[in-house]
Amino acid sequence: MYNAKAHPHLSKPGELLISYNVNSFDFFHVLPQHPNLYRPRFIKIVFPQQ
Repeated sequence: MYNAKAHPHLSKPGELLISYNVNSFDFFHVLPQHPNLYRPRFIKIVFPQQ
């Protein structure tokens, strides 16, 4: 994984949107099996209400 970024400007109050990318050392072998491997991934962290 690499290139992780937080996106507070795209997040709702009480949440944080984070994106990251993944890579492979065996590009030509992995790409036909997993063509979506190189797309960015997003996760949303929801902070608990206090």
